[in-house]
Amino acid sequence: MASVVSAQNPDYKLALSKSLLFFEGQRSGKLPPNQRLTWRKDSALRDGQEAGVDLTGGYYDAGDNVKYSFPMAFTATLLAWSIIEFGDGMAKGDEWINAAETLRWNTDFLLKATANLPNTVYAMVGNPYSDHVCWERPEDMDTPRPVYAVNTTHPGSEVAGEIAAALAAASIAFKTYDAAYSGRLLSKAKGIGQYEKEAQTFACAVLPESPTRTTKFTPGGLLFKTDGCNNQFVGALSLLALIYAKHLTQANQIITCGNTQFPPLKLVEFAKTQADYILGTNPMGMSYMAGYGPKFPQHVHHRGASLPSINTHPSFIACRDGFSYLNGPNPNMNELTGAIVGGPNDGTDYFHDDRRQSALTEPTTYANAAFVGVFAYFVDHN
Repeated sequence: MASVVSAQNPDYKLALSKSLLFFEGQRSGKLPPNQRLTWRKDSALRDGQEAGVDLTGGYYDAGDNVKYSFPMAFTATLLAWSIIEFGDGMAKGDEWINAAETLRWNTDFLLKATANLPNTVYAMVGNPYSDHVCWERPEDMDTPRPVYAVNTTHPGSEVAGEIAAALAAASIAFKTYDAAYSGRLLSKAKGIGQYEKEAQTFACAVLPESPTRTTKFTPGGLLFKTDGCNNQFVGALSLLALIYAKHLTQANQIITCGNTQFPPLKLVEFAKTQADYILGTNPMGMSYMAGYGPKFPQHVHHRGASLPSINTHPSFIACRDGFSYLNGPNPNMNELTGAIVGGPNDGTDYFHDDRRQSALTEPTTYANAAFVGVFAYFVDHN
């Protein structure tokens, strides 16, 4: 059900809660008894069997049914970083436990993906080509589920390095909550293998008033970087801005961009502008988070959300039969609460709520993960 909030007075606590709830709609594997998005059911329970390993669990990264270890690890890194830096806001918003459970669902899978170290890291489950020619619920999925791995003969240091970073960050996030699990994550991270200057360059690139700014903004104030899923960059850069502002403030430092200086508060103002835009303070007068505010995307590009739930349609929906739901004019059958869609991506503030345009209406775990930290910050500093 849609929440009624004012675009001029964003409810960051509500946004934080919903941004975490979204991840329950992305879960793969055997769902827990406390699953809150009840239109989702168990799926992909045989993942990994082809390789003789257990690769069940984890998250589908977007609107399809493939599992990629690299974006999943990046998602975990963002979630862990958010808990470490802005856990107080999560606690104030009564969401710390949900944030920890969201992170653990991810890291439990990453531990499975690295179970055969030092020789193998499992990088992907499912074939995107066969998956994308179907439009079916994860629960009905009957496409091939091959397992792809990196190893000594087929190296891939990028995915291994990102998993190591994710597990190391998560070990810090869990340190006071579950010391044993924290130690396990750190041990695995170790087995895988000029901050200040770069941070100043980043800040000067994104601040709207900076003389050395390289980023672009729409007329309504949204950071614009790509004609793809633009909001993933909005979230990531907003999170970085808040973290950098926090540490600059603690060190009593300022930002120097050419001959112009800025206080850390300018980074906070930048991030707030972006967060508020996502929550409805924009020329379209709509929230880009499903289920937040009186007006939000109704045609989210997402297989499970667009098709009827097994609760109401228990019979099998085959690969091609689902396309009538993708291409049809009706709103999604299920609300993927908290999903932040790709959003405006052409340099204007215009948004077309069209399920067929994935760049505009598809959500991703890594976009949402960044906004978890952003909303947590503003819960604590509203």
